[in-house]
Amino acid sequence: MTTTPAATTVRDPDRALDQAVTGLENQLARCETKASLLLALTGALLAGTLSAAPDLHPPTAARIAGALALAALATATVLLLCAVRPHTGGTDRASWPHWAHLTPDQVRHQLADDRRPDQIRVLSALAARKYTRIRWAVDCILTGLAHLAAAATLTALPL
Repeated sequence: MTTTPAATTVRDPDRALDQAVTGLENQLARCETKASLLLALTGALLAGTLSAAPDLHPPTAARIAGALALAALATATVLLLCAVRPHTGGTDRASWPHWAHLTPDQVRHQLADDRRPDQIRVLSALAARKYTRIRWAVDCILTGLAHLAAAATLTALPL
């Protein structure tokens, strides 16, 4: 009986680095899209609530629930704005904000070295920060929606 050794996968490090950078860039693009859509949602919720509120004369409990909803939605908006805010610090030595302060010769010298591991580190940290803020914003939006539902229910109840 003849056996063949198990196939071992030899991974090309250059290809793995390229795939990691590309994957992170794609995740950041998805993150920006999510944040933009959520910003539009919170903006619409805030605008709709603020435009409808003056016409209503809700009981005190409904006003409190509505105020809590507005606070949660405003907090979500701030978190989403922080998520889409560009990172332009340039102290990481692995991204374009850093290169913007260099001379052409310095850029050429810096790019002579393989910066992909540094790029992966920077992009990973950036994606983690952005996704954390988006997650917190979604929690705030859900809280705001719950408070809006409570305010609507309290307003509809006969006194």
